[in-house]
Amino acid sequence: MKRASIPDGYRMGSGLDDRARAALGDRVNATVGTLNPDGSINLAHVYFLFENDRLYFETASTTRKARNAAERGTISFLIDHPDIDVRAEGQARLLGGDEAQAINRRLRDKYEMGDQAHRFFTEIDDCAVEITVGRWRTWTNTVLREGVRNA
Repeated sequence: MKRASIPDGYRMGSGLDDRARAALGDRVNATVGTLNPDGSINLAHVYFLFENDRLYFETASTTRKARNAAERGTISFLIDHPDIDVRAEGQARLLGGDEAQAINRRLRDKYEMGDQAHRFFTEIDDCAVEITVGRWRTWTNTVLREGVRNA
């Protein structure tokens, strides 16, 4: 079988450039992947916050994603952005108490949630998950779109 040739502009990049950092500040959803006890992957949509090169999302400590993060620590992350994929792999740490509530409030402010949403999520989400990223990967389909358009 002939091996496919991948154009340079189509290859995935590493690290975070200005475009990726800007996308992490946008109000978009993300998907996090955590490792279940049986070795399968648990995927969940989350709202997130990006601060000081770390990622955060809020959840209840009883959710599968929180339990997996606490028990195994390994986590993957992908934003759902129309212009760029920003992916991260790293270690997760559960935060609780006042620290988690402060992060969760900033996260809700990012998504412009009103007072009612703040109260609702404060009642159910008792923790935040902090992701210390070990590897960033980015990809944009600009080259793909141009290739299809010019074909």
